[in-house]
Amino acid sequence: DAIGFVDGMLRHGGASHETVLLAALDDAVQEDSEIVTVYLGADAPRDASERLSAAIGTAHPDIEVEILEGGQPYYLYIAAIE
Repeated sequence: DAIGFVDGMLRHGGASHETVLLAALDDAVQEDSEIVTVYLGADAPRDASERLSAAIGTAHPDIEVEILEGGQPYYLYIAAIE
C-alpha cells in the first residue's frame, strides 16, 4: 500500500499511489500556493507524468504543475508546494 505524509505526519494510505498523492496534496495546498512540483521516483510508471499533471491540474486548476524525474529509489512520488 501507498502512504502519504504531509508536513512529516502520516496522513493518508491506500492501494493507489496516485490517489494517496492527490489526497495529500488536497491537505497541503493552501489558498496562496502557486506551484506543485512532483519528483518521479525510479520505479514510477512511464505515463505518470501525463496522468499526474492532468489529475493535479483538474483538482487544483489555479496552481502550476511541474513534473520532474527525481530518480529516488524508495518513493514513487515526492511533492513540494510553493
